[in-house]
Amino acid sequence: TSASAQETNIDVERFKPAVTHDAFVVTEGSGVREPADPWEFGLLLNYAHNPLIFATGDRDVRTQIVSGRLGADLMASVTIAEPFALGLDIPFFLFQSGEGSPSFGGLGDIRLVPKLRILDDRDSIGLGLVAELRVPTHTGDFAGGARNVVFWPRIILDHRFAPGLRFGVNAGVAIREGTTYRNVEAGSELTYAAALGYRFGGIDGKVEIGAEANGGIGFTADDLKEEETPLEALGYVKINPSEEWEIVAGPGIGALAGYGVPLFRVFAGVKYTPTSHDRDHDGVDDERDQCPDVPEDRDADYDSDGCPEEDADDDQDGVPNADDECPDEKETINGVEDDDGCPDKGDPRVTYEQGEFVMRDTIRFRTGSAELEPESYKTLDQVALVLKANPEIEHVRVEGHTDETGTRELNQELSQQRADTVRKYLIQKGV
Repeated sequence: TSASAQETNIDVERFKPAVTHDAFVVTEGSGVREPADPWEFGLLLNYAHNPLIFATGDRDVRTQIVSGRLGADLMASVTIAEPFALGLDIPFFLFQSGEGSPSFGGLGDIRLVPKLRILDDRDSIGLGLVAELRVPTHTGDFAGGARNVVFWPRIILDHRFAPGLRFGVNAGVAIREGTTYRNVEAGSELTYAAALGYRFGGIDGKVEIGAEANGGIGFTADDLKEEETPLEALGYVKINPSEEWEIVAGPGIGALAGYGVPLFRVFAGVKYTPTSHDRDHDGVDDERDQCPDVPEDRDADYDSDGCPEEDADDDQDGVPNADDECPDEKETINGVEDDDGCPDKGDPRVTYEQGEFVMRDTIRFRTGSAELEPESYKTLDQVALVLKANPEIEHVRVEGHTDETGTRELNQELSQQRADTVRKYLIQKGV
């Protein structure tokens, strides 16, 4: 009868979709959405064939306890405050066949999935923690609930390679009260998942393909049995027709026999990510924003175009009128109170005359480092003022140099780092 399936007291549905941002299909990613656009919503359908059967030693099927099941997961996630996110999965069972009459309609165990991002994979390796709590809300004549609270902490490790390749690994322990059904002991277990994906066209591409493996190893008092080491392999295709929508579909097969692992599975779903359509978050939507990647400066000067405007500088000395104590007289850029906007006496160390840029001082760094020596700040301040006072200079090339100590590769890397330091400093000064 259908009650026989319900009386298993084990959660036959091992397909637990990843709920939070930056995920694969069942493998969570370390990323979280920006607080400006914090929400994601998803719906995923999956059909599993023969997820729970009782077979003889020679694999002849004896009883199809659950021969087929169609389920759905309604999901949502939100970034509460970087780097914290919270996910919610409400699983439904739409149809189940097997022993006795078919069953229709039922609720699975609701999942709460809080996530903490520790390291951002845009810098190196992504690292995160998930502390999932599964609540026994199971209803209906389905073998689909653990009948008790499950705590499932796990660690996330992932990385993105250029152009478009990424991988992810999850490892954790599902902690729950043990139960037995026939020859299966279902209790706490070590869980693992690994995924590899490739997005055509890089990170902004519209199509991603990938493969995943998802399994567990039971902690039992007796010898570990085959049915307590399930493993399922999945393949998937993700299509992003727009920035807000994602469609996913794919197959799965049972790689290692175990309870909850079907002979085969198919799944398909959709995810919706509402966005503000304001990439630089300056309050001007992208359709009207003439500088969609650079925020407006909100200075009451053409604030509706979405572009930062240069501050008024009547004497064109690089010091804006608002800060210029002598707005009608040019600053003498010579290292002596260069930020007051007034002419004074001193020895200019940086000049631009007749189209030629001349520096009389060297930008110095700490030995073997890209960190500036303190005396270099004043020189770079003069460089910034000269550049701002001469807007006809449209392009500036910054090069870093080292001595011959160390290998060529290390010196090249250090040279680039030093050039980047100077470039960033000049940008901070308004160049």
